[in-house]
Amino acid sequence: MVNYYKNSRIEETLSEINFDQILDENIKSFDGLNGINFAIDISNLSPFKSDDFRIKVILNNILSNAIKYQKKDNPEKRVEIKIHTSPEKADISIFDNGIGIQEKHLPSIFKMFFRGTHYSDGSGIGLYIAKEAIDKLNGSVQVESEEGKFTKFLIEIPNSYVPSPQAAALR
Repeated sequence: MVNYYKNSRIEETLSEINFDQILDENIKSFDGLNGINFAIDISNLSPFKSDDFRIKVILNNILSNAIKYQKKDNPEKRVEIKIHTSPEKADISIFDNGIGIQEKHLPSIFKMFFRGTHYSDGSGIGLYIAKEAIDKLNGSVQVESEEGKFTKFLIEIPNSYVPSPQAAALR
C-alpha cells in the first residue's frame, strides 16, 4: 500500500538506472528462492534514465509473482529476465515457467484487488501497482501466458536520457 501511495503521489525523479544493481538487490530480498534458477541478460547499449523508484516497483512486483507462482513440484523452476536499453527505450522481458494464468483472467490481472488463482495469498494489488508505475513512465506492458506452463511480461519504458550538448556534437 505504501508503494501505491508513493507511486500516485510523488513526482517523477530521473536518474541513471543500474539494472544489474536493482535486480541483484531485488532478488536477494525475496524469501522462497529454493531451487529457482535465474537467467539474467542485460544489454545496456545506451545509458538509460528513468524514475528509479518506479522501475524498482515494477520489477519487484512482477518478479514477486514469478517467484510466488512457481509450480511447487517442478525440479526445473526458472525465471528469465532480459533487459535491452537503447537511446529510445528499455525493453524488459520477465519469463517464468510457473503455474501460468488462465486465459479468461488475462484481461483482469492489472485490476486492483484481482486475484487470478486460489493459490494467491496476496492482496491482488501488486500487478495493479506495477501497471500504474508503467503508465506513469509512459510505458506499456503486455502479458503472454499459458495455464500450467508459463507467464511472460513484455515491458517498454521510454528512455529519458538526454545526452549533453558536447556528447551530441561528437555523434
